[in-house]
Amino acid sequence: MKGSKFYKFLILGIFINLIIFTGIYFWNRGKQSIKSIIIKSYLEKLSYTEIKDGVKNWQLIADKAISSEDKILLKGVNINFFKRFRLMGNSGTFNPKTRDIRIEGQVKLWQANGYSLSTDYLIYSHHLGLIFTDAPIIIKGEDINLSGFGMRYFLKEGKLVLSKVKLVFMDTTQYKM
Repeated sequence: MKGSKFYKFLILGIFINLIIFTGIYFWNRGKQSIKSIIIKSYLEKLSYTEIKDGVKNWQLIADKAISSEDKILLKGVNINFFKRFRLMGNSGTFNPKTRDIRIEGQVKLWQANGYSLSTDYLIYSHHLGLIFTDAPIIIKGEDINLSGFGMRYFLKEGKLVLSKVKLVFMDTTQYKM
């Protein structure tokens, strides 16, 4: 009888250990599958083009992209609003549902006519058709140097609204006496 109790405890102990080790195995396996999902959501290059009625409106290109919940984190951001201007920045976020974009870090905007804008961040609101910032801005051109805080650019109207502006015209003509 004593021998049978020993074997019962031994079998019960083995069974409990088997359950514990199986639980640990599946718990760790679940962690590995989460890690593999995160790795699969990392891209070296991302390119997204917004096309409406067969016409390219804008294109987003990023050197690196990592998917995170409802947005995509970007590094090395470049946005081309065809035939209007180009935007570049160090990092940003893209919401694929709303198609809103935030660009941060040494943000530059270049227009085809030679003007450039520099700021800390810009936000593109797709549903409003608006590019804006409340950060300090500097706009430079061949004969103009403008600084201020905040701007709104309405894409449909092609209208730029600036706040708290300081404007300096540069005289590029030379007078002879």
